[in-house]
Amino acid sequence: MRAGEGVIRRIGVVRPGRAVEDEPDRPDLLRGPGSRHELNRHPNAEEWEYVVAGAALKRIGDRLVRLEAGDVVFVPKGEYHSLENASATEPVVTIWGYSGAATLEQAGYLLPSDEPA
Repeated sequence: MRAGEGVIRRIGVVRPGRAVEDEPDRPDLLRGPGSRHELNRHPNAEEWEYVVAGAALKRIGDRLVRLEAGDVVFVPKGEYHSLENASATEPVVTIWGYSGAATLEQAGYLLPSDEPA
């Protein structure tokens, strides 16, 4: 990936007997320089995120936390959060999951624009 592409791309997980294409919702992402995951919340589950490589800025409510490879962060259920690549030249790779839900559908996924006025 070249600097400035600003794309989010899933990377592969290899498991015996299963093709990567069989797992469209797997929670591993490579986020290119300049990329960002939008502000969202999960009303039915907590979220954790682990930084495999690179550096990221994680917003949790009104706090902004810098994460580096080896760091893990927890987001309370219902708390708005987002993640952006902290580097202008290198990708960041993260793995995440939910506590209290097995899928995104169970966790729920709300954007600020989804909230009632």
